[in-house]
Amino acid sequence: MKSKLVRQAVAAVLALALASGTLPAFPAADVSLFPTSVTASAADFTLTVADGTLTLAGDLRDSDALCAEFSQLDWTQITAVKAAVNAVFPENCSALFAGKSIIKSADLSGADFSHVKTAENLFVGCQALETVTMTGLDLSALESAAYMFCNCTALKFVDLTGSAMTKVKDISYLFQNDKALEEVRGLAVNSPDLNTLSSVFYNCYALKSIDLSQVHTDSAQSFGQMFYGCTSLTELDLSGFRTGNSKNFEYMFGNCTSLRSLDLRSFDTSNAEYMGYMFSYCKSLRSVDVSSFDTSKVIDISWMFTNCARLKTVDLSGFSFDGDVDAEYLFNYCYDLTEIDLSGFDSSKMYSTRAMFAGLKHLKKLTLGEHFTDITTVMYLPEPVFGWANETDPDTVVSVPEEYSTSLYTTISNSGKNTYISRGGYGEITDVQLMLMEDGSTSLRFYAKLSDLMDPQDRELGEVMFFFYNLAGATDHYMAQKDENGRYYVTVNVPAKCMTSKIDAELHFYSRQIHNLPEGQEPPQDIWSKEFDRVYYSVRNYADTLLDDPETYAAEQDLIKAMLCYGGAAQRHFNYDYDADQPYNYPAADHGIDYSGRNFTAASNFVKPQPINGLSYAGSSVVLKSKIMQRHYFKLESGNISDYSFSVKNGGTTTAAEPSLFTGDDGDLYFIETEGVSAMNLYDALTITAASKTSAAQKMQFCYSAMDYIRLGLNNGRLTGTAAEVAKTLGWFAAEANNYQK
Repeated sequence: MKSKLVRQAVAAVLALALASGTLPAFPAADVSLFPTSVTASAADFTLTVADGTLTLAGDLRDSDALCAEFSQLDWTQITAVKAAVNAVFPENCSALFAGKSIIKSADLSGADFSHVKTAENLFVGCQALETVTMTGLDLSALESAAYMFCNCTALKFVDLTGSAMTKVKDISYLFQNDKALEEVRGLAVNSPDLNTLSSVFYNCYALKSIDLSQVHTDSAQSFGQMFYGCTSLTELDLSGFRTGNSKNFEYMFGNCTSLRSLDLRSFDTSNAEYMGYMFSYCKSLRSVDVSSFDTSKVIDISWMFTNCARLKTVDLSGFSFDGDVDAEYLFNYCYDLTEIDLSGFDSSKMYSTRAMFAGLKHLKKLTLGEHFTDITTVMYLPEPVFGWANETDPDTVVSVPEEYSTSLYTTISNSGKNTYISRGGYGEITDVQLMLMEDGSTSLRFYAKLSDLMDPQDRELGEVMFFFYNLAGATDHYMAQKDENGRYYVTVNVPAKCMTSKIDAELHFYSRQIHNLPEGQEPPQDIWSKEFDRVYYSVRNYADTLLDDPETYAAEQDLIKAMLCYGGAAQRHFNYDYDADQPYNYPAADHGIDYSGRNFTAASNFVKPQPINGLSYAGSSVVLKSKIMQRHYFKLESGNISDYSFSVKNGGTTTAAEPSLFTGDDGDLYFIETEGVSAMNLYDALTITAASKTSAAQKMQFCYSAMDYIRLGLNNGRLTGTAAEVAKTLGWFAAEANNYQK
């Protein structure tokens, strides 16, 4: 971890000068924003609004009367809903509070729900709702809870402790699009009539864990999209799920981009028909155990593993089908997939196999059974430069490259059970390392080797180049170097906002002998050979491997987590959406990492300096590069800027600084920029001096560190929203880096 290296970075500027500001005015403490008390009554119930809280009491079972009274309330003044003890709710509570857009909390604990048969859409569309407490309720009559909390986009916490659903048939879309939902406590469903769990947690982006041990699924016929879009989930315990009656598993884990492993050995899929997109875009998934799956009735496995970019191997040897099945795009762009076993597949029953193997550039081994007769070009199996061979005869090429739809793929004629191995290309990218240096810069180093099957003269005289795409929105290329072991490598700097970005690295080979190019002259891109390897990688990918191994990397764990949080915050702040690998442009660098309780020690070096004749201090900002730059602004009151000298002292070294003109909303300012301090040294204060060249007594001097900027910006309220998030996470990164060095 404590390594050397790298300087180059793409700057991202956080230019927020620390000028003085006034706090917004608030009402005096004794001024109420709401009427003190408003009471309405009808039949046997009362509705009381006091200080923004609506309290429901009495027997509310007359739905018509209740709706009539609800229509008379001024819902723009109601921010909370509360049920009195033993308040009797009606049989039909469908959409009771739907669309009440400023309600922030609801507490129905202690109410009488024993008559309620439907709570469909109960809070649907309550977009300000943050907490719901419904503990200790008798839900024995409840038959439908579908869409109950759907589209409550600010909802963070739901407590259902002691409120078991024992007759419910439908809980589909229960928390759909609750994008802020972090915790569901006490979810208990023990109903023999439960029919569907479709989309229960659909697009619950913030949900990091969920206890499903009290959810009994014996009768459920659909799990479609149950966890779709849960981009913060890193693990799921589904060992208690009983799935024998389910026909539908489509999109069940789709877009769960942070899930790392799944053990589904307890799943009974004997009645399953639909598995399309089941694990699609689970791009952090390393392993998934589907060895127990019975696919005899399945008719759709299309896109099942598409874009599982980190999946290394998958064993589908137990998959077989009684009828025709759609298998198109089955492994589409599983970039890291190296082995596939399809020995149970019958190619005559696959009515669609289009792009089944598209993008599998690192596939090394493919096993086919006696009923899988041919690999055709429509399946998009990539043809390695040196072809495919049978494992029993690795020196004999059995594949035939053919052009299909303007691209080159391969065909293989198969008879019996055989395992085919890739003979590879000119070379391959063999390793990627994260370089987190003592100076705090972040880089990725890519290693490559050339194939032993290459022409020896080409190997000796050829050169290797890397082309990089999607890095800070730019394309760049590097000639590879050789290390002391003869390995080819390049080192690429990664700015903070790109820590989660997919970096497209292409490896190319060139022979100077063929093109008669003088030594030292870089060849133009259009005469390089075709790419011979490609990988997609990010700092997040590498960091995940460290986080997965706490025994080896115990000392680095907190530092890596803090780095990812900082990178995610930077990506959000700069609205850096270049990472097409992320659904909904939702940065995932800090998904699955709880940093809410992290603290850091603020620096207190800075004291605002007094002005000197003709010059005053106007504020400071930081510039986020691989190293952190400081900018210090000055206001020229009279004279010329050339009348003053500026310097920066870092440790024992003093360096002169030239001022630059900056024109902003406050007129012309001049600023100096430091050479930069690293993430490992954010607590180190630099000494800034501005002095008159004609009067030695006229000197302005102050100490300033990046952590001073964070302290001042957060304390005076100038850093808010995503800028505050960047500042806080940078503070945690600095604190962890400081601890790591010690």
